[in-house]
Amino acid sequence: MRYLILVAIGAVVAIKFYLLIFVVDLFVGLYSVTTVSVLFAVLLFAFLKFKDPYLGAQGKVLSNEKPVVTVIVAVKNEEGNIRDCVQAILNSTYTNREIIVVNDASTDRTASILDEMRHESDIKVIHMSKNVGKKKAIKAATDIAKGEIFVMTDSDITIYPDAIEKTVEIFQSDRTIGAVTAHGRVRGASEGNALKKIQDVWYDGQYRILKGMEGSFSSLTCCSGAYTAYKKAAVIQYMDRWANDRFAGVNFRFCTDRLMTSFVLASGPPAEERAGRGGKKPPSGCDRQGRS
Repeated sequence: MRYLILVAIGAVVAIKFYLLIFVVDLFVGLYSVTTVSVLFAVLLFAFLKFKDPYLGAQGKVLSNEKPVVTVIVAVKNEEGNIRDCVQAILNSTYTNREIIVVNDASTDRTASILDEMRHESDIKVIHMSKNVGKKKAIKAATDIAKGEIFVMTDSDITIYPDAIEKTVEIFQSDRTIGAVTAHGRVRGASEGNALKKIQDVWYDGQYRILKGMEGSFSSLTCCSGAYTAYKKAAVIQYMDRWANDRFAGVNFRFCTDRLMTSFVLASGPPAEERAGRGGKKPPSGCDRQGRS
């Protein structure tokens, strides 16, 4: 199916090239050839070079250890989604986990819903006295987290029951992995209106094609905020810097996921892994997992 898609797109592109260069205009044609070639290359890498890391982990002997995973959710004013979000995590097939939900000064019923769930389950809830933004809310959770892996998910997301279990297996399959991000889809898109379906197609392109292409090089420009797991050793040294990021002299609350991804990539693989491959031990502060 992948090859058929590429052949079909290639035929359309070839016809487009001919019409633009020889029929329409040479300059416009060359510009179009350049841009389309780049986009077609993205498809080639995504379809032919990318390999799902979970499928790759199935052929390896994995450790029987079940590391503690801390699932962190920062939330503000999500009374319509937060119960489903937290319940989906509670329903996870991976049981060696803790759940920390940070209520970032919500003004709706979010706080009361979380308090109800705290009495019904084993989740931990932190209520912020004032709104501090996603970065600082997550930092408050990591300060008390016990896990070796931090799973960060948005408050309007419902994860699949086996998502965390598969994530842990990917980490165990390769010690140089510092972050694992997931494929996201729009909830109810198949039964929704045209706008939801368009959004779902766009999401599919961003995850399956663009991130698939980047992932084929064991790197990403941005791990998704919807669901990303970070190895604690890869990010803990950067948490304070990440939470207190500033731009033009003021606290910068945006670019949360892209900045954290950059920190993971900058940290590099662990020292013993480099040494095992014949490399030199990195300087202090850099011997961390750095592949995403």
